[in-house]
Amino acid sequence: TLADLAGSCSPATRVALGVLRFFVAVMASVISADYIVFGVLYDSGESTRYLGAMVFGAVDTPGLLFSAFQASPFALVAVVALRDLLRQVATTYAAAPCRKRTIQAVVAALLWLLTAVVTVPFLTNPVIKDVSRLALLGVIVVWTPGVVAYAWATAPSTAAADRPIERSRVALLYDKYFGLNGRHFGAKVQASQLLL
Repeated sequence: TLADLAGSCSPATRVALGVLRFFVAVMASVISADYIVFGVLYDSGESTRYLGAMVFGAVDTPGLLFSAFQASPFALVAVVALRDLLRQVATTYAAAPCRKRTIQAVVAALLWLLTAVVTVPFLTNPVIKDVSRLALLGVIVVWTPGVVAYAWATAPSTAAADRPIERSRVALLYDKYFGLNGRHFGAKVQASQLLL
């Protein structure tokens, strides 16, 4: 079970994994927010267009269109890393639910705070007005809390961590033939390297 895997790690390893997961979530959230910020700057006017153009290049497509496609994958990485961290906290502090929720809330608040600290300075630019200001405030008030809320809502519970890991037939067949110790692993790696 996942609880057994978490229990087999030393406390130092758990702390190191927790810190790594937290910083991966923060960096992915910041990059996601920055893509939206640069999309807003690209669309705000000629005086800030060069900032967005450094990221997206000089094209005639709206910057927010670029942001929509480039911010989403990083938001998903932030969600996955934060979910893993919340699950790790849930399995580590399963016996103390109050401490578990407190730590999870502190982690979520820190992720929001660090993303906001990176985003807020762009609001001080005098060119940022009306719709652009609203979009930047949306990153701080809606986008990042949405990432945190989705990760929190979809994180596995402590009870889910105690259930045995069930693998599908497809996963078992994949491991048998193409997994790390599978019969055709070498051929799979070579084929993927030739194709890419």
